[in-house]
Amino acid sequence: HANNGDFLVSKKIKLIVAPVFLVEFDDWPDVAKYSRQSEFDWRVKVKNVGNKDVTVIVDYDILKPGLDINSLDWNLVDPAPNSLFLPVQSQVMLNFTVVGDKFEPDIFTEALLRVTLTPDDSEVTGSAVAESVLKMSRLFSYQDYILGLPPKDNSNMSEDITWSHIPGVSGSSAVEYMIELCDAERRANLSELGIVDQTNWGWAFALEVDGVNQNLDLSNDCEGSAHSVISLPLRQEYVTDDPLKVVIDTPNRPNIMRNDGYDLTFRLYHPDEHNGFTEYTEATFSFYFIAEPLLTISEFDYGSEELMEGTISTVSAKISNIGTSVALDVTSTLVCEGVKVADPVYNHGMMVGNFNRTVKWEIESDHLDWWAQSTAVSCELTVDGKGFDGTSLGSKSVTRETTVSSWSPGVTVSFIAVLVLLGASIGLLRLVGQNDKFRLAAVYSGVLALGFAFHLMDLISSDWGGPVILFLAALWVWVMTWKSTMEFQLIHEDYQRARKGISTLYSDHFDVLSNSKRQLSIILAMPILGMIGVILGIPPQMSPDSSNIFTLVTYLAVVILGVTFLIWNANRMYGSLYGRLTEVEVQASRIERDLGDPARLLTELASDGLDISSIINQPRASAVATSQASTAEVIDWDEDVGILMEEDSEDELPMDEEIGPEPETLEKSEENQENMISGFDVGDLFEDEEGGE
Repeated sequence: HANNGDFLVSKKIKLIVAPVFLVEFDDWPDVAKYSRQSEFDWRVKVKNVGNKDVTVIVDYDILKPGLDINSLDWNLVDPAPNSLFLPVQSQVMLNFTVVGDKFEPDIFTEALLRVTLTPDDSEVTGSAVAESVLKMSRLFSYQDYILGLPPKDNSNMSEDITWSHIPGVSGSSAVEYMIELCDAERRANLSELGIVDQTNWGWAFALEVDGVNQNLDLSNDCEGSAHSVISLPLRQEYVTDDPLKVVIDTPNRPNIMRNDGYDLTFRLYHPDEHNGFTEYTEATFSFYFIAEPLLTISEFDYGSEELMEGTISTVSAKISNIGTSVALDVTSTLVCEGVKVADPVYNHGMMVGNFNRTVKWEIESDHLDWWAQSTAVSCELTVDGKGFDGTSLGSKSVTRETTVSSWSPGVTVSFIAVLVLLGASIGLLRLVGQNDKFRLAAVYSGVLALGFAFHLMDLISSDWGGPVILFLAALWVWVMTWKSTMEFQLIHEDYQRARKGISTLYSDHFDVLSNSKRQLSIILAMPILGMIGVILGIPPQMSPDSSNIFTLVTYLAVVILGVTFLIWNANRMYGSLYGRLTEVEVQASRIERDLGDPARLLTELASDGLDISSIINQPRASAVATSQASTAEVIDWDEDVGILMEEDSEDELPMDEEIGPEPETLEKSEENQENMISGFDVGDLFEDEEGGE
């Protein structure tokens, strides 16, 4: 309700989409022209644009003009489909043929062809109707004239046009017809295609009449009172076996372009019926090349299988148009990964048929990372072009792969160098016993061998070959550095002799140590620099990238700092070792001295307040247990200690066991102990050290 909003009434409506039949016809001719007893083929695409897949019934009717009465002048040729299945949004071909059966038709004979498509489903509404006018014609186009390649001698070509004399208002007597070219339209626009010089692209046409070529004026338009007509020989009615012969002068090879040609429009005049050239039969005929351009790539190579880093090389390829038509706006584009192309795009412009051209590009190889021996290179060459109508001909591409190698003395030289240097390194190591300097020479030869081995890593096709060689080189230098520090042992050992007052080899051991450390650091740091030189080459070739330089500097710094650390640590270790040996010797000398003079030792002990009774008497418990042990447990512990001190009396042992020495030995030991205690003079502790024995 409009005032209070109360509900009043409702009604439910159900909407149903009904199936509808709609179709579209492609390539359906509106007019079909005939000569006597000729045929016409319908090749039509039928598309169901409705909302349901249907099967349709096809009905064919040939009617008299303006009437619903069947015409007997034309007949449907069997077989013709009576039904079609039309899925939604799908095209289905409808093919049939109609022939003109009338034996003596006149020019006014006509009919109407009606084709009706009706769904066989009663729920589907709608139908489709297509119509064509069937009529007789003295001159009509029944095909396109597709030209092949011109002869190699560039002679003229010819095509036949069928025509006939069909009687009209003037009767059926033989007459001399007249024909005129009224329009000539070239199918290709050379100016739009960028062809400036059109001298070699000209066409010419003529009609051969009684053995004589009558040249056609391609600029004639049949307008106005002046007409350029050509009289044809006398023609009997319905004759079709003497066609018009069109002589064609095409462009010479190789100036052949796909679809290039002319659409020629002719008017045929009856001598008695043209009414001042206003009544005529007009038809357009197409003459053109069906030839196609075909772009290809051949002989695409680098000139050599491998490229050297940092050098300029040449890539060449042969670009060909092996087709029969001209290709326009042809371009060749070279795109590479791993190298730089100076000018990647080459513009060929127009390429005629059966033509080729060799193109070269300059490429500059990139510098490699210092740890890499080679890198992969891939170049793709793409050729593009256009046809006469501006459509793309499709890209043609070829890919070639190769490698960019760093400086290398060659596989043979590198292999021999590795063997020689490794053998020299092994031989020098065996001579180390004679002179420690041979070890340093072994370091150099071993590292140089690894440097040459770096250039052999491509043989195993491994990306980890370079880093592995670098790691082994660093490890070799560090190991040999550690072994070369034995010289520090000799210097420190000589220094210990100097401290004992023994004659030595060196007068100033600290200067000798400093010089040795400096010399070893320099000598053992140089091999890694030599190996890097062998890897980079002469002159050095290396990528100037900041990360590449940083990694090289980092590697050298790690190896050299490792050498310095090992030398410093070895010197410190030997110094600490011989320092402790000195302390041991001093303590040993002191102990030996003290043990050689017991009186003095006891004097020192007495002066330190040592109670002699604590040495002679049995030890007693002097510490208070801090745990919760009982007094009995503490007494038992004291007894156990007494057993360990072997101070227990004989009567404390069990009678049935024999532990300890024999009784005679025990009694003798006790007597010796009492004699030593009774014979000990305490006053001897205070005698002068030189006082007596």
